[in-house]
Amino acid sequence: MKINRKWISAACAAAMAAAAGPGAFAYAPADYAGKYDLAVIARGEVEIDGSGRVEGSIYAADSIEISGSGSNDVTGTLIAKEIEIHKNNRPAYEGRIVVDEETEELGCEYPEFDIPDIENEVKSGQNEWNSILTVSEDTYFKKLTINGDGLVIDTAAGDVTIAAGELKTSGDAVIRVIGNNRVNFYLEETKKLDNLFINQNGDPDQFSLYLKSDHDKISISGQVQIFGSVYADAEELDVSGGAEIVGNVYSNAEKFSLTGSSVITGTVCVPEAETKIAGSGKIVGQLHTD
Repeated sequence: MKINRKWISAACAAAMAAAAGPGAFAYAPADYAGKYDLAVIARGEVEIDGSGRVEGSIYAADSIEISGSGSNDVTGTLIAKEIEIHKNNRPAYEGRIVVDEETEELGCEYPEFDIPDIENEVKSGQNEWNSILTVSEDTYFKKLTINGDGLVIDTAAGDVTIAAGELKTSGDAVIRVIGNNRVNFYLEETKKLDNLFINQNGDPDQFSLYLKSDHDKISISGQVQIFGSVYADAEELDVSGGAEIVGNVYSNAEKFSLTGSSVITGTVCVPEAETKIAGSGKIVGQLHTD
């Protein structure tokens, strides 16, 4: 994992993990779990350079390296088998280094998922401009088009599951949720999400977005706001361009990047990924990575 000009905070890690959904999380051993506020849990190596910043502690099963003489800053404790710190930064970490040769691989488990079979099938769903498409029952759309403030999911009668073979958006497409029950939203063919606003300012526990792709990469980029958990089945997951996710992120990706001014407020579970967070990318929560 490489941290370059980015910021991670563990401030809300415990609260978000408690609402983590089906992902299984394993934290550090008891000796560490109650003593340190862990912002990063890595199965391998962690490298920090540039102006990286971590508010909280780092636990790595292998090694931690803090290089360069810049403004690298970890407010908590470094825990790993091997720890290497640039000479200019060493005084700042005095008393906050734990070299433990017994560290073990920890982290989270990515919950596999399939697109559900739904009997109620619609060939094409689309709202006209200045009109609303309301869905209140489980529905599969071969093609779903959302124009502007166009899709309302009504959960008053119970949980609603929606699946779409293809999603197209126009303008600033909005998906709103009414009622107090949950929404499970599946997309079969996802390459890029942009200009999409899902459950804005709503309860993140109420919405789960499941993304699959025939492409190697899923990109969540630009004008995107998601208040809910995101599950991404892809070789690479990229969150960039100012996208905002308020909820937990789970992916089996081999590469995960968080760049630009994008923000994730929640737990990020990418246990197999090489992680890169650059620019003003920011996680307010906890990161589980390779």
